[in-house]
Amino acid sequence: MVKEKIDAIENKTKAQPKEEPKSKTSEEKWDIELLRGLSETRGCSGHEEKISKYIRNIITPLCDKVFSDTMGNLYGVKHGINYGTSNDTSVMLSAHMDEIGFIVRYIDKEGFIRVSQIGGQNPRLLPGSRVLIAGYNGEIPGIFGEKSIHFLGSDERKKTSELKDLFIDVGLNSKEEVEKYVQIGDFAEFDQKMQKFPNSTRVNGKSFDDRAGCYVLIRALQNISKKAPPKQTIIFTFSTQEELGVRGATVAGYRINPTLALALEVSFAFDHPNLKKSDFADVKMGDGPTIAVGPNLHPKISKKLINIGKTNKIPFQVISANSPTGTDARILQVTREGIPVGLVSTPLRYMHTMIETMDLVDLESTVALITQFLLSDLGEEYDL
Repeated sequence: MVKEKIDAIENKTKAQPKEEPKSKTSEEKWDIELLRGLSETRGCSGHEEKISKYIRNIITPLCDKVFSDTMGNLYGVKHGINYGTSNDTSVMLSAHMDEIGFIVRYIDKEGFIRVSQIGGQNPRLLPGSRVLIAGYNGEIPGIFGEKSIHFLGSDERKKTSELKDLFIDVGLNSKEEVEKYVQIGDFAEFDQKMQKFPNSTRVNGKSFDDRAGCYVLIRALQNISKKAPPKQTIIFTFSTQEELGVRGATVAGYRINPTLALALEVSFAFDHPNLKKSDFADVKMGDGPTIAVGPNLHPKISKKLINIGKTNKIPFQVISANSPTGTDARILQVTREGIPVGLVSTPLRYMHTMIETMDLVDLESTVALITQFLLSDLGEEYDL
């Protein structure tokens, strides 16, 4: 039973004191400060402590149980009306809270730092960007440096610098000075503020992949908490290390073993220059979230999401996925005896950069779709 599974997991974790949330939902149709906090709080794969604490503070007052595991996954449980009985259905929602980043691998004698990437990076955008290194004496600001254009030969100007040729400058003069603050294995993440475009509903910033999914989970939880207990038990899961191969979701799916699952992600928006839509998909910002259909997704769940969107007049776009997706859905589908899984994503431009861009209208349409999905009766048979 769902109750037995959750209780068994909870008994293995230490009790955590409830803390007051640092972000409160405004009366606006979107919570810009919540999104800002999620975006700007750092936490690359394997270094999710800060973002996990930030989310835990918000969800704890809204959940019946909150716990974490050895992988750092964070779980918030909302009991359904049949919790503790054989009639309960468990629904796992998964959004990964890690972001791309770097790890310190070498410090040269002049004090310049070389790093390796954590997750997929676009080296074309790195020179000139700011980072914060999580040193053992606090956060150390640094910048990605590169030769001035005046010193680049004609052939060099045509090339993109590789990460191995870039370095981080923390303003110190020697390895000895740097090692007072930074050591091998320290994590580094982009130091980037979220920005709302004026006269627009669009925003740009870092780590919307997948803090946008985390936002959707939190907002859906807030919506559900204002109503009577849901028809099924819901486990809001904020997973870790997705950027390294859906590692957190691998553990989370096995531990929770829900009746069904839904991954909340970002999808590529193709409505900008230098991309040919016919080579990819006709996904636009402003037209609502994408609902994925394909062999990695359970057809009954995809169909239910589409019907909910149509019935409630929530805009959405259908996208085909011809192979396992690069999301938590990929592993959840093949966990244990198999978990029926769906995938809903918010369109995003410039993925895996520090200037990812999305539309708040799409984000709230995603929240509306997920809220209605959770309020529906999901206790059907999912065998095909």
